[in-house]
Amino acid sequence: LKKLSKLLAEKSVSSNSKKFKSPLNWGLFYCPQIVEISTKSARLSQAIQTEWLALIESRKRQMEIIFLVGRILFALLFLASGVGHLTATAAMAGYAQSKGVPAAKASTIISGIVIIVGALLVLTGFYGDLGALLLAAFLIPTAFLMHAYWKETDPMAKMNEQVAFNKDISLAGAALIIFYLFVKFGNDLGLVLGTASLFNM
Repeated sequence: LKKLSKLLAEKSVSSNSKKFKSPLNWGLFYCPQIVEISTKSARLSQAIQTEWLALIESRKRQMEIIFLVGRILFALLFLASGVGHLTATAAMAGYAQSKGVPAAKASTIISGIVIIVGALLVLTGFYGDLGALLLAAFLIPTAFLMHAYWKETDPMAKMNEQVAFNKDISLAGAALIIFYLFVKFGNDLGLVLGTASLFNM
Protein backbone atom coordinates (compact mmCIF):
# COMPACT_ATOMS: atom_id res chain seq x y z
CA LEU A 1 0.00 0.00 0.00
CA LYS A 2 2.84 2.40 0.82
CA LYS A 3 4.47 1.72 -2.56
CA LEU A 4 1.17 2.27 -4.35
CA SER A 5 0.54 5.56 -2.53
CA LYS A 6 4.04 6.74 -3.35
CA LEU A 7 3.60 5.86 -7.03
CA LEU A 8 0.28 7.76 -7.27
CA ALA A 9 1.82 10.79 -5.57
CA GLU A 10 4.74 10.82 -8.04
CA LYS A 11 2.35 10.68 -11.03
CA SER A 12 0.31 13.56 -9.62
CA VAL A 13 3.40 15.76 -9.17
CA SER A 14 4.63 14.83 -12.67
CA SER A 15 1.26 15.74 -14.20
CA ASN A 16 1.15 19.13 -12.42
CA SER A 17 4.73 19.91 -13.42
CA LYS A 18 3.84 19.30 -17.11
CA LYS A 19 0.98 21.77 -16.83
CA PHE A 20 3.26 24.48 -15.48
CA LYS A 21 5.87 23.81 -18.17
CA SER A 22 3.41 25.00 -20.83
CA PRO A 23 3.46 28.83 -21.14
CA LEU A 24 -0.24 28.83 -22.02
CA ASN A 25 -1.20 26.77 -18.98
CA TRP A 26 1.08 28.85 -16.77
CA GLY A 27 -0.49 32.06 -18.06
CA LEU A 28 -4.05 30.83 -17.58
CA PHE A 29 -3.21 29.62 -14.07
CA TYR A 30 -1.43 32.75 -12.88
CA CYS A 31 -3.01 35.39 -15.22
CA PRO A 32 -6.74 34.92 -15.78
CA GLN A 33 -6.71 38.39 -17.45
CA ILE A 34 -5.34 36.69 -20.60
CA VAL A 35 -8.86 35.49 -21.41
CA GLU A 36 -10.16 39.05 -21.19
CA ILE A 37 -7.28 40.40 -23.31
CA SER A 38 -7.91 37.71 -25.94
CA THR A 39 -11.60 38.63 -26.09
CA LYS A 40 -10.80 42.33 -26.48
CA SER A 41 -8.27 41.54 -29.21
CA ALA A 42 -10.89 39.54 -31.11
CA ARG A 43 -13.38 42.42 -30.84
CA LEU A 44 -10.74 44.90 -32.05
CA SER A 45 -9.90 42.64 -34.99
CA GLN A 46 -13.58 42.44 -35.92
CA ALA A 47 -13.93 46.23 -35.70
CA ILE A 48 -10.89 46.73 -37.97
CA GLN A 49 -12.28 44.22 -40.44
CA THR A 50 -15.66 46.00 -40.47
CA GLU A 51 -13.99 49.38 -41.00
CA TRP A 52 -11.82 47.95 -43.80
CA LEU A 53 -14.85 46.49 -45.58
CA ALA A 54 -16.63 49.84 -45.28
CA LEU A 55 -13.59 51.57 -46.82
CA ILE A 56 -13.52 49.09 -49.70
CA GLU A 57 -17.24 49.64 -50.32
CA SER A 58 -16.71 53.41 -50.29
CA ARG A 59 -13.87 53.18 -52.79
CA LYS A 60 -15.96 50.90 -54.99
CA ARG A 61 -18.80 53.45 -55.00
CA GLN A 62 -16.34 56.21 -55.97
CA MET A 63 -15.07 54.14 -58.91
CA GLU A 64 -18.66 53.44 -59.99
CA ILE A 65 -19.36 57.20 -60.04
CA ILE A 66 -16.19 57.86 -62.04
CA PHE A 67 -17.17 55.18 -64.55
CA LEU A 68 -20.66 56.69 -64.85
CA VAL A 69 -19.22 60.17 -65.47
CA GLY A 70 -16.92 58.69 -68.12
CA ARG A 71 -19.86 56.99 -69.81
CA ILE A 72 -21.84 60.24 -69.83
CA LEU A 73 -18.98 62.22 -71.39
CA PHE A 74 -18.38 59.46 -73.95
CA ALA A 75 -22.05 59.10 -74.88
CA LEU A 76 -22.75 62.83 -75.25
CA LEU A 77 -20.54 63.06 -78.34
CA PHE A 78 -22.47 60.31 -80.10
CA LEU A 79 -25.88 61.56 -79.03
CA ALA A 80 -25.13 64.98 -80.52
CA SER A 81 -23.74 63.41 -83.69
CA GLY A 82 -26.72 61.06 -84.03
CA VAL A 83 -29.17 63.93 -83.70
CA GLY A 84 -27.20 65.77 -86.39
CA HIS A 85 -27.52 62.76 -88.70
CA LEU A 86 -31.31 62.82 -88.30
CA THR A 87 -31.91 66.58 -88.34
CA ALA A 88 -29.42 67.58 -91.04
CA THR A 89 -29.77 64.47 -93.16
CA ALA A 90 -29.59 66.18 -96.54
CA ALA A 91 -26.35 68.02 -95.82
CA MET A 92 -24.67 65.01 -94.23
CA ALA A 93 -25.87 62.67 -96.97
CA GLY A 94 -24.39 65.04 -99.57
CA TYR A 95 -21.03 64.96 -97.79
CA ALA A 96 -21.19 61.15 -97.51
CA GLN A 97 -22.01 60.88 -101.20
CA SER A 98 -18.99 63.01 -102.07
CA LYS A 99 -16.87 60.47 -100.20
CA GLY A 100 -18.31 57.61 -102.24
CA VAL A 101 -20.59 56.15 -99.58
CA PRO A 102 -23.30 53.99 -101.23
CA ALA A 103 -26.97 54.86 -100.55
CA ALA A 104 -25.77 58.00 -98.79
CA LYS A 105 -29.13 59.18 -97.43
CA ALA A 106 -30.18 55.78 -96.07
CA SER A 107 -26.69 55.26 -94.64
CA THR A 108 -26.86 58.62 -92.89
CA ILE A 109 -30.22 57.84 -91.29
CA ILE A 110 -29.28 54.29 -90.28
CA SER A 111 -25.92 55.38 -88.85
CA GLY A 112 -27.65 58.14 -86.88
CA ILE A 113 -30.05 55.66 -85.31
CA VAL A 114 -27.22 53.19 -84.57
CA ILE A 115 -25.06 55.69 -82.73
CA ILE A 116 -27.97 57.12 -80.74
CA VAL A 117 -29.01 53.63 -79.61
CA GLY A 118 -25.42 52.67 -78.89
CA ALA A 119 -24.79 55.84 -76.88
CA LEU A 120 -27.96 55.38 -74.81
CA LEU A 121 -27.05 51.77 -74.02
CA VAL A 122 -23.57 52.77 -72.87
CA LEU A 123 -24.93 55.72 -70.90
CA THR A 124 -27.58 53.75 -69.01
CA GLY A 125 -25.53 50.58 -68.74
CA PHE A 126 -28.44 48.52 -70.03
CA TYR A 127 -26.71 46.04 -72.34
CA GLY A 128 -23.78 48.43 -72.27
CA ASP A 129 -21.55 45.93 -74.04
CA LEU A 130 -23.92 45.83 -77.02
CA GLY A 131 -24.01 49.63 -77.12
CA ALA A 132 -20.21 49.85 -77.09
CA LEU A 133 -20.01 47.26 -79.86
CA LEU A 134 -22.49 49.22 -82.00
CA LEU A 135 -20.40 52.36 -81.62
CA ALA A 136 -17.18 50.53 -82.52
CA ALA A 137 -18.92 48.98 -85.54
CA PHE A 138 -19.91 52.49 -86.66
CA LEU A 139 -16.58 54.19 -86.00
CA ILE A 140 -14.16 51.82 -87.73
CA PRO A 141 -15.84 51.79 -91.19
CA THR A 142 -16.51 55.53 -90.89
CA ALA A 143 -12.83 56.23 -90.33
CA PHE A 144 -11.84 54.43 -93.52
CA LEU A 145 -14.77 55.52 -95.70
CA MET A 146 -15.15 59.14 -94.65
CA HIS A 147 -11.63 60.12 -93.61
CA ALA A 148 -9.25 58.37 -96.03
CA TYR A 149 -6.58 61.04 -95.62
CA TRP A 150 -4.09 59.08 -97.76
CA LYS A 151 -6.23 59.89 -100.80
CA GLU A 152 -6.03 63.66 -100.28
CA THR A 153 -3.53 65.71 -102.26
CA ASP A 154 -4.08 69.08 -100.58
CA PRO A 155 -1.86 69.26 -97.44
CA MET A 156 -4.48 71.08 -95.35
CA ALA A 157 -7.28 68.70 -96.35
CA LYS A 158 -5.00 65.75 -95.73
CA MET A 159 -4.15 66.98 -92.24
CA ASN A 160 -7.82 67.59 -91.36
CA GLU A 161 -8.86 64.16 -92.58
CA GLN A 162 -5.99 62.50 -90.71
CA VAL A 163 -7.08 64.19 -87.47
CA ALA A 164 -10.64 62.97 -88.03
CA PHE A 165 -9.40 59.48 -88.90
CA ASN A 166 -7.28 59.27 -85.74
CA LYS A 167 -10.19 60.54 -83.64
CA ASP A 168 -12.55 57.86 -84.96
CA ILE A 169 -9.98 55.09 -84.46
CA SER A 170 -9.25 56.29 -80.91
CA LEU A 171 -12.95 56.41 -80.07
CA ALA A 172 -13.36 52.91 -81.49
CA GLY A 173 -10.59 51.75 -79.16
CA ALA A 174 -12.33 53.38 -76.20
CA ALA A 175 -15.61 51.71 -77.22
CA LEU A 176 -13.90 48.32 -77.28
CA ILE A 177 -12.46 48.93 -73.81
CA ILE A 178 -15.96 49.75 -72.55
CA PHE A 179 -17.23 46.61 -74.27
CA TYR A 180 -14.63 44.53 -72.41
CA LEU A 181 -15.50 46.10 -69.05
CA PHE A 182 -19.22 45.38 -69.44
CA VAL A 183 -18.59 41.81 -70.58
CA LYS A 184 -16.03 41.11 -67.86
CA PHE A 185 -17.76 42.71 -64.86
CA GLY A 186 -21.42 43.05 -65.89
CA ASN A 187 -23.64 44.38 -63.11
CA ASP A 188 -20.68 44.47 -60.71
CA LEU A 189 -19.75 47.75 -62.37
CA GLY A 190 -22.66 49.36 -60.52
CA LEU A 191 -24.88 52.32 -61.42
CA VAL A 192 -26.40 50.55 -64.39
CA LEU A 193 -30.02 50.03 -65.38
CA GLY A 194 -31.13 46.42 -65.69
CA THR A 195 -28.82 43.83 -67.18
CA ALA A 196 -25.42 45.32 -68.00
CA SER A 197 -24.10 42.65 -70.34
CA LEU A 198 -25.49 40.69 -73.25
CA PHE A 199 -22.26 38.75 -73.74
CA ASN A 200 -21.48 38.09 -70.07
CA MET A 201 -18.55 35.69 -69.75
